[in-house]
Amino acid sequence: MELKLTVRVQEYPPAEYVVDDHPMVVGRDATCDIQVPSNYVSRRHFQIEPAGEEFRYVDLGGRNPVLLNGQPIADGSTLVPGDSLSIADIYIDVKGDGVSTGTVVFVPKAAPPPAPRPAAPATSPGGIQNVWHGQNLGPGGTLTIMFTDLEKSTNMVTELGEREAYQVMTLHNSILREQLQAFRGHEAKRVGDGFLVLFASARDALNCAVGIQRNLAKAPVGAFGAIRVRIGIHVGEVIWDENDIFGSAVNFSARVMSEAQGTEILISALLREMIAVSGEFSFGEEKVVPLKGFKGDHRLTQVVWDESSSAAPNTR
Repeated sequence: MELKLTVRVQEYPPAEYVVDDHPMVVGRDATCDIQVPSNYVSRRHFQIEPAGEEFRYVDLGGRNPVLLNGQPIADGSTLVPGDSLSIADIYIDVKGDGVSTGTVVFVPKAAPPPAPRPAAPATSPGGIQNVWHGQNLGPGGTLTIMFTDLEKSTNMVTELGEREAYQVMTLHNSILREQLQAFRGHEAKRVGDGFLVLFASARDALNCAVGIQRNLAKAPVGAFGAIRVRIGIHVGEVIWDENDIFGSAVNFSARVMSEAQGTEILISALLREMIAVSGEFSFGEEKVVPLKGFKGDHRLTQVVWDESSSAAPNTR
């Protein structure tokens, strides 16, 4: 009794494996019995093991959900011919007349046709790409996460009227997106009147935040007054599916932003520890605060920025 597994991942040649009377671990790590070279697959994602005359799925804590025939799979579920598993853009079809001839095929979902590239990336909550401007933003990697928020935007329409409020938001969006483009920030989604942005580089993220504040400070002041944006940045792993991006690090970054004031850039203690060694940035006051949803108090630090100079893209 055995299963023949044919693994197919885009840009890689097919690889065949056989599961017989020994459990086999499926994951991205080279030590796994079945290695799947995709960042949507965790280092040790799940296991296929024999159970009498059947083969059973065993969850190993993979970050991205595994679906069985379109529904979340339960630990211990039996795999039978005709089943279909999926992990993000990886499809796993179980084929054959019986368990002895079943074939599991890993096939990446066809990539959508490329959209025309605007001057700044459009919001696409379901379109988070594995590679963004040559950077690997796939799950399983450590990313720098930025949240921005426009201060006092709640009553903007009431105070200014729809036309003036629209002009303010257009200017706000244009300035932020110009900096995101310059520093390779991936606009994951809009959050209220701000953005959730991912960076492969912590230096890019901080340079982008400084660029945003400097350019907003030079923007024309209208009836709304100066456009004041608060920014919070943290570093950690993120999880996403077709419709959203989430995870503890994402939530933490949002809480850091909520502690900032307009024109302020706040970063987490972990991010400061990572970036301080570069000597590229200046830091101001440190505050110790509780963050909703996270135990204990947390140290947050201001990033100092100078209005008198303009930000330039990182050319490294």
